[in-house]
Amino acid sequence: MVIARITPDQVKHATPCQSWDVGTVANHLINGVDRFRRTVAGEDVDWSTPMPDVEGEWAAEFHDRADALTAAWAAVPDMSATSSSAMGEISRSFTASQQITEIAQHTWDLAAATGQRNMLVPDIATEALVWARQSLKPEYRGTEGSGMAFGPEQPVADDAPAPDRLAAFFGRDPNFVGEDG
Repeated sequence: MVIARITPDQVKHATPCQSWDVGTVANHLINGVDRFRRTVAGEDVDWSTPMPDVEGEWAAEFHDRADALTAAWAAVPDMSATSSSAMGEISRSFTASQQITEIAQHTWDLAAATGQRNMLVPDIATEALVWARQSLKPEYRGTEGSGMAFGPEQPVADDAPAPDRLAAFFGRDPNFVGEDG
């Protein structure tokens, strides 16, 4: 697990997320998993509120929250059922794919920033990229200062590793190498 191998001296390292360092991405990822769980459980989640700092050891917090998210998904009786979202009515399977994609992309961000690209699972990135290509609309893209969630797609070779193609699709520099890379 990438997050378990982040060392204290890497917390302030730059990431491919332009204004987020390793600590900010890790905090977002860990808290995001908990917010995902709450969403799956039918709770209202205000994604615009700041995420609190994660207390405790990151890997343990991520593992515990990911287990709770997995349990929440296991309790969903019908993945084709729809629910209301800011994007309108969406299926549970869409939500699951969105969550997988978010986790895969931020894992790449952390791996690229901390020299751990060898830890990435290409099959997960491939599935995430399939979902993203079908779902990410141009109106969600823009420069960092525009307030858009994703940057313009970056060029990448067709035969690049799947995690790098996913990163490029989400506007990351697929050649980003962190201080430990």
